[in-house]
Amino acid sequence: MKKSAVVIFIFIISSLYVFSADDILNFVFKNYDYFIRFSNLSKYYNEMEKVQFFKFVLEDKGLAFEENFARILEGVRYSTNLAPNVITDSISQDILFASKGININLLDFFSFDLNYYFDLIKNISESSFIVFEAPHKDKFVKYISVLLGVEMKNIGKNLYFLGNALYASTSDKYVVIAGSKQALELALNSYASKELQLVNQEKVITRLFNTKYIISGYAKGNVLNPDIIGSGMKPTESEYILFYSTVSEGILSLTFEQKTKVELKTKNLKDNLGNMPNAWNYYVSVDAKEVDTILEISKNWISGFQSETKKILDFLKYSALNSMFFYLCGKIDSGEYVFVFDTFYGKNLENYISSLSIPYEANAQSWILSKSKNSTLYIFRYSNQLVISTYQKKTYENFVRTYKKISEVPFYYYIGRLTNYDLKAYIDIGDIMLRTTGFRVNSKLVFWKYSSGTTIFYKLMLS
Repeated sequence: MKKSAVVIFIFIISSLYVFSADDILNFVFKNYDYFIRFSNLSKYYNEMEKVQFFKFVLEDKGLAFEENFARILEGVRYSTNLAPNVITDSISQDILFASKGININLLDFFSFDLNYYFDLIKNISESSFIVFEAPHKDKFVKYISVLLGVEMKNIGKNLYFLGNALYASTSDKYVVIAGSKQALELALNSYASKELQLVNQEKVITRLFNTKYIISGYAKGNVLNPDIIGSGMKPTESEYILFYSTVSEGILSLTFEQKTKVELKTKNLKDNLGNMPNAWNYYVSVDAKEVDTILEISKNWISGFQSETKKILDFLKYSALNSMFFYLCGKIDSGEYVFVFDTFYGKNLENYISSLSIPYEANAQSWILSKSKNSTLYIFRYSNQLVISTYQKKTYENFVRTYKKISEVPFYYYIGRLTNYDLKAYIDIGDIMLRTTGFRVNSKLVFWKYSSGTTIFYKLMLS
């Protein structure tokens, strides 16, 4: 079995993206909301293997998806006499996922359980379909039914019924699997008629006709949320989103282009995020004047203080309006964090705190903004920063004293040099993996957002 075919399958199902020969896009009906496409990834396998995160997912020393998938295919060969290349030859080709009527969060398509991805196919919505370029298309439908653990019924006229809900058919070199008979017929009719094809209605899609893109897609309006780091930033109304990715020198790069209806301009920012200690695994930097963004980002982290959420958000708003920059530094695995308002210039801090009846605790050298059953939220000043944190001041000072700066992490360079951005983030994937699974992997991620004209760009780089 081709190793490259295995990694393609994992990419397809874990994110449901796609791109390759352009004619596969002809299956997408003109009123569909989005499509996600994988190209022929076999030629990119060597480069993908250099990306530390995917190397960890695939290899035996990590999650061993490659070996587990091979074992599943050998099990199918033993039980049905169907050769593994029926699948591997197909998933080395072009693959497409399309749908309408539902919103997408790309984080929902990721799991470390291989069976989870089979379930995603088995439970696609009534308006969704998947297209495989299948050299062995007649055997492919049977093979998929075995992988999904469902019965295949040939109901005539090149039509198959899989399990209780899926329909499948073939057209030219493709196999189409849909969540309903109507979705299947729409896909087949669209493929046969240019007037019905989304690609001929939305000419911007032709920009994705690039064989260097291994992941690409299109989404109307606000169907797709480009906040794939889960920062919580408030979405912007859009006309459409294009996305595409490449892989080179051990880095997967992914770009979203969000076309909006208004003129936007990114500010020039010279933040000090790089001077923060490398004590956490999740960092975000935002201009402090972007108050709404700061409040949205913060909500997930303060969820443990539900009874006093309004008071906390009010204090965060006051702090933002009296600062230059906002940094969120936290540990995703434990929920510990610091909100840092850098270059804080508020002159009436003590009076404002007193007006909210926030008590001071001398031992902690901090005001106590809120308490919950399991945590306390402290307020203190450090240098020119105002800090709201789940740590006491002396603990924060110890972090600053004993940890290296995140600017000393080589991968941070990709966002450390940025001066024009709306939001940027650095995430230590390896540290999160170590703390949550015990596995060691040297993987980092950076993400940033900026605007130009009527387009918002979201950039991601993963090692």
